[in-house]
Amino acid sequence: MWRILFIVTIAGVLILSGCHSNAEREELEGFNRPKYDELDSELQQWINRSQELYAVQEREYEGNRYLLLTMGEDRGYQVEVEEAVAREEELKIMVNVVEPGPGQTADDNEMEPAYDLIVLGEEQLPFNIVDRNDKDRYFMKLVGLDYVKQPIVASSEWIKLLSPEPSQHLDSRKINISGLASVFEGTVMYEVTDETGDVLTKGFTQAAMGDWGYFEEQIELEKEPDGNQIFLQLYSESAKDSSRMFTVVVPLLY
Repeated sequence: MWRILFIVTIAGVLILSGCHSNAEREELEGFNRPKYDELDSELQQWINRSQELYAVQEREYEGNRYLLLTMGEDRGYQVEVEEAVAREEELKIMVNVVEPGPGQTADDNEMEPAYDLIVLGEEQLPFNIVDRNDKDRYFMKLVGLDYVKQPIVASSEWIKLLSPEPSQHLDSRKINISGLASVFEGTVMYEVTDETGDVLTKGFTQAAMGDWGYFEEQIELEKEPDGNQIFLQLYSESAKDSSRMFTVVVPLLY
């Protein structure tokens, strides 16, 4: 009799153990979250390059579909993906965004992480990200660029410069500029001056409004500068009074 009871007990334990294991797999069904220390250096650099942006990026890397959400390193927000559920036409990704409290900044916000990187199990469906606490929250995307591929070298809140680097030496009158911006009407103004304040060239390039638009432009100085240092300025014009906003200034050597 005791043998029968022993066998029944063992069988019950195995069944309960199997159910618990399946439940754990269901909680992670649709995605997994790799540890930062176990990522390839390329993916670590991607995260580090992106921390300044409030954005969502998608990237294929070595056969995996990665999704990176960053909330902007100085905003004090936190984010975590909770589930990814495949529907007929889209992949619904539920996230939990924690906003900073009154008077709280990124420096004293002890909650982690400030970003979330996941690997999606679904490889084809387009995704739709929904904040569980705010269904109307919009997650900005990159327009004209698959993902951030190089460091941000200078920035303001809504203009991020990728090139040229500060103090870069120019071999000619031509300057190649590139970056990301989300500004009024998507228009990024530029101006180059010399040490005396004389304007060497000015114009504009197009980015985006509401998303991070990639801009790339080759500009040419219209005359020789006075001195060997010049200043590249990028800015947006206010819709109210055309005043300069979100200005980025980069010194260059000529």
